[in-house]
Amino acid sequence: MNKGFVVTGLVLLIVGAFLDVSLFRITSSAFSETILSVEPEIKSVGLGEVFTVSIRIVNANNLMRWLFSINWNNTVIGLNPESSDALVEGSFLKSMGPTFFYRPSCRTGISRISSISCEFSPPSRVSGEGVLMTISFKAIGNGRSNVTICDAFLDTSQGKATPTCRDGVVVVGSDSPLPAHDLAAMLDPPKNVFVNEETRLVAFVENVGTMDEFYCNVTFMVDTFIAGVTRVDYLQAYASPCVASVNWTPTNEGSHVLSVYVSPAVGETGLENNFDSTSFYVSTRYHDVSVHLDCPNRTSLPGITLLNITTNNEGGFEETVEVTLTIEGPGTIVAERWNVTNLSLSAPNLTTYSWTPKFEGNYSIQVWAHIDTNDVDATNNNDTSIIDVVKNEMNRSADILIVADIGGLYPQRGTSLTEFESALEKAGYGYDVWFESYSSVNGSAINASILQAYKLVIYTCGDYGDRLIDQYVEEPAIMSYIRSGGSILVEGEKIAN
Repeated sequence: MNKGFVVTGLVLLIVGAFLDVSLFRITSSAFSETILSVEPEIKSVGLGEVFTVSIRIVNANNLMRWLFSINWNNTVIGLNPESSDALVEGSFLKSMGPTFFYRPSCRTGISRISSISCEFSPPSRVSGEGVLMTISFKAIGNGRSNVTICDAFLDTSQGKATPTCRDGVVVVGSDSPLPAHDLAAMLDPPKNVFVNEETRLVAFVENVGTMDEFYCNVTFMVDTFIAGVTRVDYLQAYASPCVASVNWTPTNEGSHVLSVYVSPAVGETGLENNFDSTSFYVSTRYHDVSVHLDCPNRTSLPGITLLNITTNNEGGFEETVEVTLTIEGPGTIVAERWNVTNLSLSAPNLTTYSWTPKFEGNYSIQVWAHIDTNDVDATNNNDTSIIDVVKNEMNRSADILIVADIGGLYPQRGTSLTEFESALEKAGYGYDVWFESYSSVNGSAINASILQAYKLVIYTCGDYGDRLIDQYVEEPAIMSYIRSGGSILVEGEKIAN
């Protein structure tokens, strides 16, 4: 489709719809959100000049840790020096106590630094505003470069928070002036949209020109229909983006295209960034939960066998799930029942159950998930496995235990469980997995008797921060295992803290 045609058509639709749709003002001043910004907002430098920009935070509330990435145009500016030494921690966190400032390694000619972070160590918190970090650049080519903060999140004492991010602009040389009038629109893709339920369509509108602008109309369209029109009364040049939104109620399930268009300012010529679009899906709410059982096919006496149960919410409502686990075999009938509360769409529940078989033979392991309301798909509510228990074999099915320690703070990517599983499977080794948390029915804190059943223990902590290995439970278990001749590999970003 011709993009110029789409923009022109939208302008005509706006004129027709404007008279019949109520308008209201939504500006950033209506929110007291936390803001990360590049300062100065606009920086003009000469070719070859070395300069510094700051990343500043405003309205921080009980901040414990920050993390973000930085992008720039590497044909216009570059790090100076071309290493992580160009990044210097600001005073905001360290004014309140010791910190751990993480700067990824950098190479020549890059245009992005990912996952820069800083946290209190030991944990503390700070509120207010200040400088998080400074970056030293050198102007290497004429032109314009945005300095963009992206993939940002904050750990606070109230939980994780996503700040509003404001870019900076660097202009090198006199041949690349900033436009006087330039508006930009960017959609916030809608999530969890359901038939016949009102949803909020949101876009960020920014003035990236040098002149302040007034009375900008913002039109939202779903497919070819106008979902709503609103107006932003005032857009300060290179200030924080304004939030524009309309409410819309879908009537049909399926895929849709959401578009937003901000009307051009007087004198604006480049309209490419006035338009943005994204696809989304409208679904019907229903109740559906599933359960999955992960356990070895064979184990030996004596020893502990780990049963990992994952409960998922496949529907559209938050659920309370009753999970039942049964173990039936020679001289054995075990029945355990527990509730998983507040199970949401995006957060599966992992439960590790430790079982010590007493007799040889085949055991049937079954798990069921039950909700009180009507479940639309009963086929995924149960899972079954057969475990063959044998006596003290020489070639035991699992001599290796992977402990995935998910009890720390500040995770971004989590543990390296997937990577260790892949490596062991490619090498042909059997293994068990223990999730070190507090979700287990019969207690999930690791102990020496569990560890001593294995020849090798791999302890993966990933990028979790403080409070990793508990000094009162885990440390004594690990020390006892090592003293008894066990082998252990501990992996993590901050295991020495």
